[in-house]
Amino acid sequence: MKKLINTVVKAVLIPMAFGMTCLRCTMSPGGTQTETGAGVVAEKSRLDELKQMWNHYSISGQHQALIDETRPEFYEFVRNGDTMEAMYSGVSIAQAWMMLENGDSVERYLEMIRPFERKNDDAMLGIFLNNVAGSYALTFSLDYAEAFNRFKAAYEWAEKCGDIGNRIIMLANIVQIFYVRSDRYGMTYAEEAMALAGNDDVDIPCKTIAHTAMAQMCCLNRQYEKTLEHLNEAILLSERSGYTMARSAIMLLYADTYNALGRYDDASECYLEAVKSPDVLQPTMASLIYLNYGKFCEEHSEYGRAIYLYEEGLAWSRKFGNTEFRRELLWRLSDIYSRKGNMPVSLDYYKMYRDHLDNIDNEEREKEFNALMMSLREMEHQTQMQAKELELLRSERKMEITWTVSGLVVMVLVFGWLLYARKQKTDMLLVKQHQNYMQQLDTEETLERVSASGSDQSEVRLFRQLEDLMRSEKIYRNKDLSLDRIAEMLGTNRTYVSKAINNVAGTTYYNYLNIYRIREATRILSEAGDIQMKQLSDDLGYNTLSVFYNAFRSEVGCTPGQYRSKVRELNRDRKK
Repeated sequence: MKKLINTVVKAVLIPMAFGMTCLRCTMSPGGTQTETGAGVVAEKSRLDELKQMWNHYSISGQHQALIDETRPEFYEFVRNGDTMEAMYSGVSIAQAWMMLENGDSVERYLEMIRPFERKNDDAMLGIFLNNVAGSYALTFSLDYAEAFNRFKAAYEWAEKCGDIGNRIIMLANIVQIFYVRSDRYGMTYAEEAMALAGNDDVDIPCKTIAHTAMAQMCCLNRQYEKTLEHLNEAILLSERSGYTMARSAIMLLYADTYNALGRYDDASECYLEAVKSPDVLQPTMASLIYLNYGKFCEEHSEYGRAIYLYEEGLAWSRKFGNTEFRRELLWRLSDIYSRKGNMPVSLDYYKMYRDHLDNIDNEEREKEFNALMMSLREMEHQTQMQAKELELLRSERKMEITWTVSGLVVMVLVFGWLLYARKQKTDMLLVKQHQNYMQQLDTEETLERVSASGSDQSEVRLFRQLEDLMRSEKIYRNKDLSLDRIAEMLGTNRTYVSKAINNVAGTTYYNYLNIYRIREATRILSEAGDIQMKQLSDDLGYNTLSVFYNAFRSEVGCTPGQYRSKVRELNRDRKK
């Protein structure tokens, strides 16, 4: 059940230090290199010295010092045409900027070394470069396909040279992609990382990374006891080795797991522990900690503290330019202010949320548009060259040139059509996936499995009573519905209702409520009528149209209007 899992699955994105390969000095000043002369040996020795310096600064977290000392070397290597040295130093600077979450600088250095990438045959450089590029794609452009391809390429380089440690790191990075996307198929990569970590020569930080990645996938699959087993091992290893880069991520995952298990005091303690790790806190991790801690407080009606935490997370996101969690932070702030009745502030945050979504979409459209413009400029250049040649060619060549130009125009038109078709196909796939998900959704089967597993039967009975109210009386349509109101209907208190929802359904009260509301919304939108969205929002119990749109898009992946359009198109195709 997609939404029932989301409380936990968006829990931990391992800090970028996990994604940073540790430069191992594989080049030697001796060996066959001496045959080419003393100059080559000196160059190799200088590169080895730089690698040792980069390792020292990276491990100790002195990223700005690395940039300051390496930048002059980089430009000198570029001026002298020293390709290998320029690439190594350029990627090292890009990685340091990555750790400081300066996306523009990362992109700049990656672009400067991109022309040399195809010439590379050095395995460690292949690992290093692809990992930084993948981390950039994941952190700043949210391009999951590019991130996966880059991490996979780095893994293949590591496999070629027998580097088990970096294979584990790349597998863990791939796990993060699946984890953020709430995709349980990442378990395959986590299991491979754990298998590799069983080698005796694997260092403790890599073992820590493997256990943390496995904990994420166990948490995603709601195997909470196994999650805690791997987290216990990860924290033990990190404390033994002094590898502190993982601590904030591990503590956050502890907190989210305890929250899912209903161990709220333990969860609160771990959230505080995660926040108190400023020495290792990455901006991306900081935003996520404040987001999840805020959701925890909101679930327990600590709205003032939740607002403070959301705003702190948003401040980190804006300060460093990382975008992964900004959308949900803005949405949460808009929603919580709306429920508190402060509509002006709610509207302000909703506008920021919409602007953020538009910026993300515009960035993608801008990339596609720039590619199209590049093709057009190239076509115009070729046309100008052909026009000059026409003056010298015989008249019988004119038709041939005309056909060439026409062919280029057709190619550009086809390219534009393919971009449009891809967008249409993506929307249709979202609708099909959601309909399949709705068909497979069966709460009774979930209850039977939970009952058989030995869960608290009083909670199961209470949850069954709640399900009866939701299905028969459709109480979710009530705009004033709250945990207190439900508890009153069931003759109990809000704490028991909240625990029943958390333990049986594996989600929060608000997510549980949204599942019913959005399920009915998709059913109504799939029918032949043309109900107005405002009317639909009111009928389903939402206080504002914006909150309905946010909830629908978060659950289904597209807007209500897009869903209605695509589902009708899908129905027409089925009738043919």
